[in-house]
Amino acid sequence: MAETTNRGELFYDATCRFCIEGVERLRPWLATRNIATVPFRNGAAEAEMKLTWHDGRVFGGAEAAIFLARQFWFTLPFALIAMLPGFRQLVHVGYRWVAQNRSCLNGVCKIDFSKKMPRNVCIDWAVLFSLIAVATIIGFVFTIPAWLWMWTLAGALSAGFKLMAFRSEGGLKKVNPLFFAWIGTDADAFRWDRPLSRKAGHRSLVGPLGFMVGGGANSRSRCSSSD
Repeated sequence: MAETTNRGELFYDATCRFCIEGVERLRPWLATRNIATVPFRNGAAEAEMKLTWHDGRVFGGAEAAIFLARQFWFTLPFALIAMLPGFRQLVHVGYRWVAQNRSCLNGVCKIDFSKKMPRNVCIDWAVLFSLIAVATIIGFVFTIPAWLWMWTLAGALSAGFKLMAFRSEGGLKKVNPLFFAWIGTDADAFRWDRPLSRKAGHRSLVGPLGFMVGGGANSRSRCSSSD
């Protein structure tokens, strides 16, 4: 029988109950892609998970999560959203917070609940997961094409992360709501006290349309310049 070669190895903290449960749930899916799961020798001392790939590449933390998401159809929307401007940074922020506080699920919580958590992290992430849950339920309850379900999930992720960025900059009192018509997550560019906020707001109105037709326009421009 031919020997199976692993395409990659995912290293995780085996002292963290949350990490162990997550790996156990993912292991059957990872096995279908020949990705092995390996505990760190001293997981508690590691700041983030690591993924080593067969071609020598090494990914850590949020980058490992994004790379793994590209390997499965049901997590592909997450990987696509992470490629949009600003979203990758938000994924990194979210991963760091979870990684730094993973010991809470071991019964030894290092979070100081006497201090207000920045940006209302708990509420923001609860809203995000709720949107994802609703989008997932829609796919199971209603008979819709697979591509439409994928983009429903992508839309839920986009809305959740944009809401995080919007709230972090002060909400309606400080940010122009036209921010939600823009494809990116740079809410700072839409603050009322920024000189270019109105200009940025104008761009937001044509942003989604420009994103869809921009490829064709750029192609025609390149053809014209080459003639």
